[in-house]
Amino acid sequence: MKKQVFRLSALLLCLILVFTLGACKGKTEEESSNFDAANSADPENILPSDESTPPASEMGSQGEESTDTNPSETAGQNGTTAAQKDNGKTTEPTIKAQQDSQPKTTAEIVAYYNKAANKLKTDRPGYTKKYTMHQFPGSQATLGKATVPSWLVKLISKNETTTVNKGSSSNDTYPAAGFNWASKLTAQYVQSATCKKSGSTYQIKIVLKDETNPQRGKGGYGTCMSVIDKAGAQEMVPLTIQSITMKYHNGYITATVDINTGRITAAELSASCKMENMETSIGTINADIQSTETFTNFQW
Repeated sequence: MKKQVFRLSALLLCLILVFTLGACKGKTEEESSNFDAANSADPENILPSDESTPPASEMGSQGEESTDTNPSETAGQNGTTAAQKDNGKTTEPTIKAQQDSQPKTTAEIVAYYNKAANKLKTDRPGYTKKYTMHQFPGSQATLGKATVPSWLVKLISKNETTTVNKGSSSNDTYPAAGFNWASKLTAQYVQSATCKKSGSTYQIKIVLKDETNPQRGKGGYGTCMSVIDKAGAQEMVPLTIQSITMKYHNGYITATVDINTGRITAAELSASCKMENMETSIGTINADIQSTETFTNFQW
């Protein structure tokens, strides 16, 4: 019995080490687009962009900016555009249009986030980062047919806070970690995206589609999150991994962006990884781990 517990402990620690190191190394009003509630992230976990109870200090009057046009053109008798005449000289009419710069479509919202997030890597602001890792709510880890005790899983949970000084590189602290850019996400990998105007900020929320075996720097999760693949897992774990399926799910990004500067003032990125049928030299394990990174106290 003791040998079995030791095996469970060793395997779990190795498994969680994979996810932890992956997060560190390869390591949130006006609604603007449709939202799929069936597969959306739990709003209670989305701190920077809580849609149900937005901070009172940030909530302003809502209403989309409309496009104003001054139609001073009239049709002349010859079918051409009429012109205003002043002292015998023709003056073209002035048309003023107020442009609405708020991103509306999924592609526009994703591109707006990419631009704002990439500023973090180039401009090097200071901020506070909180990293948490725990078992995905409602899931159970198993070794073969045996259920891994919850108390054992809790032993490897993480709750860490890091302070990044202004001027320091964010290449390894802000996703996608390990790159000199933060996001190259495209709309095809997005389940839903919303952008709400709140006072002088945009509240952005992006929910990702589920993805199996994402690769670093590619696809959906790999271009905006810190992920690992089988090769990366094998490098980190002192066990022979014969096969593994890594299903990323319930991923979301929330960001508060200052409208005037385009700078992020708060952000949260969360991804859950369901590791299925991880065949190792000491057994087969299944586990579902959630990792969340929250960024606050920005100093630009």
